[in-house]
Amino acid sequence: ELIEANYGYDKYGGNCHMVPNHGLIIHSLLHGEGDFSETMKIINTCGWDTDCNSGNVGCLMGIKEGLGGIDAGLNKGLDWRGPVADRIYIPTADGGRAISDCAAETDHIVRMGRRLAGIDGLAPKDGAQFHFSYSGSVQGFQIIEGDGELGNAAQADGEQGLRISSSEPVRVGTPVFTPSKEEARYFEKRGYALLASPRLFPGQTLTARVTGVSMAQVNVYVTCYGEDDAPVTVDSPVMRVGESGCEIEWVVPSLPGPIFQVGLLVSHSESGGSVYLDRLGWSGAPEVTFTSPKHDGSMWRRAWVNGVDTMWAYRHMPEMLRLIQNQGTGLVMQGTREWQDYTVTAAIRPHMARRTGVAARVQGMTRYYGLLFKNPGTVQLVRACHQEIVLGEVAFDWQLDVTYEFMLTVKGDLISGRIDGQVLIEARDDALDAGAVGLVIEEGRTEVMHVSVSAAK
Repeated sequence: ELIEANYGYDKYGGNCHMVPNHGLIIHSLLHGEGDFSETMKIINTCGWDTDCNSGNVGCLMGIKEGLGGIDAGLNKGLDWRGPVADRIYIPTADGGRAISDCAAETDHIVRMGRRLAGIDGLAPKDGAQFHFSYSGSVQGFQIIEGDGELGNAAQADGEQGLRISSSEPVRVGTPVFTPSKEEARYFEKRGYALLASPRLFPGQTLTARVTGVSMAQVNVYVTCYGEDDAPVTVDSPVMRVGESGCEIEWVVPSLPGPIFQVGLLVSHSESGGSVYLDRLGWSGAPEVTFTSPKHDGSMWRRAWVNGVDTMWAYRHMPEMLRLIQNQGTGLVMQGTREWQDYTVTAAIRPHMARRTGVAARVQGMTRYYGLLFKNPGTVQLVRACHQEIVLGEVAFDWQLDVTYEFMLTVKGDLISGRIDGQVLIEARDDALDAGAVGLVIEEGRTEVMHVSVSAAK
């Protein structure tokens, strides 16, 4: 009441003003007396801007009290971590980072700190995307099919792993792309579009290490969006867990749509017991071709992070994508920061465009290498790193409404551009070492017939 009387929203204008909210944050920190759950109860029941205030207070209390302070709520029947399962959705134009988890973001922050300090980077368990090394970490994994228990526990060698306990076959998985059309629409209704690119693609090699009960049958799997966004699950060959565990290695096959889940299927032997997923990850450049969907799959369209004014993609169109940008430069992007050396090929038909082409090692709207037609009669190789630098430029008599094959290869510090198979421009630059693929349009319209990504040749 004192805060409202002196610092209320009636005294400080704005949509959700920081001064009243700051007062409530101080109030909860003082009267919560170091109890995470009590502090969260106070900040939430005060009202006003509950989501932001609770997020700020939860962050501060997590730093102050640590995981033990958060998990102390279990004694009161308050499970703060379990329902969330470490999942994080990140608003970013770097779409491969949008679907994430607490351990992955911990690794990212620690790597930044170590780099600033001049110390070698940190990569638990050989850099596996899912390594479960931190106390209680499940990295988004939940039980998808079957019954059982799932949690983080120490294995026989003392390393932390994802413990899977079930007497029946059980499938456990984690999202690597927007996990459902309903979830995407939920965010849009609230005014926050979930812009995300899949993290895993056909042609990449999935690897996993599994330990625990001997002779249990295990395999990794992926689930993708198929016709009309119906889920399609594909399993790797089955392996048996030996006394020293087993290593799974599987090249993801061609699929009808974007992958949105990856996980492990466990079929126990008669002896029962627990299986431990020690790590799961993937590597290598994808081998994938994007063409027009044979159905109205909205999740296929959502896999392209949309940074243009208008993007059309419908099954009745002759082209795969139609892109329109009214002012400045726009991009649509797909892929992740893990892609390093690869070739992106695209069949592009420019229509009234100031510039258009393909991009590689895309790290957002203003960081990429681009092979671009410039109107009139020029091909450019550019590096955009907040500011654009032209690495090379040659004359090329390209025409509007004619389809050309763009091929941009990045390998180490060598960037090579081809049009219709002819090597036109090569340059060396090391500013960007990894990133997604993109399609670029500056002030005009362009049509894209297909895009493919493969290992650098």
